[in-house]
Amino acid sequence: MDLNINLFKPDFSNRFNDKRLEKRGLQIVELLTMNANVSIRRISPDIRTQKAVYRFLNNEKVKEDGLIEELCSRSAKNCHQRHVLCIQDTTEMNYYSQRHRIKDETGLGRLDCAKAALGFKMHSTLIIDANNSDILGFSNLQLWHRPLEMPNRKERHYQSPTRPRLQRGCYG
Repeated sequence: MDLNINLFKPDFSNRFNDKRLEKRGLQIVELLTMNANVSIRRISPDIRTQKAVYRFLNNEKVKEDGLIEELCSRSAKNCHQRHVLCIQDTTEMNYYSQRHRIKDETGLGRLDCAKAALGFKMHSTLIIDANNSDILGFSNLQLWHRPLEMPNRKERHYQSPTRPRLQRGCYG
């Protein structure tokens, strides 16, 4: 499958009200697209680039909601005149092994595992062209976490729902 890079080129015009941030955002997307890694350290060719990526992500003008909105609106444009499949998934990103490097107020919290876990959940809807299996982007992306002080499943005496699937809102 050939990857059409233009499908994934973001339009950060007026997103941050700063031309330098728009340019840096495009460079970061290019690094992520051209590399098989998603670690900032691994996609950065040098320490200067790595620091620039962290500065971009920590800039007060760069908001998570804005990045997600740009990604989903770009993906919607990719779907024009296509028959598409939308595949949903929820996954957890566990950063417990990085806990000594993570600062407060990072948006990470407790995960569902019984053991100690630090991270966030992501529910995404991937859009795929039904005719040629091209990945077109994401129609939806939600990120969340549970509060750190929230008890885990065992401590809450959590029980799996016993109601039939249709009554729980699960259809499938």
